[in-house]
Amino acid sequence: MKTMAKNIKTIRKELGLTQSEFAKALGYNYRLIGWWERGCGKPSADTIKLIHEKFNVEYEDIFDYDL
Repeated sequence: MKTMAKNIKTIRKELGLTQSEFAKALGYNYRLIGWWERGCGKPSADTIKLIHEKFNVEYEDIFDYDL
């Protein structure tokens, strides 16, 4: 099972971005990205939409899913 935390980290790394770069592109502090990647919280629906639009990432690649 993949989690949203793992998906966000994978997306960020595939884009070749640091947490700071990813956060800056979204208008957030890098600490928040680390928080998401550790599974301590999840991005809002608006932020998920922003990730989708800004980085051309499919929604299915962001959300939790079971294999």
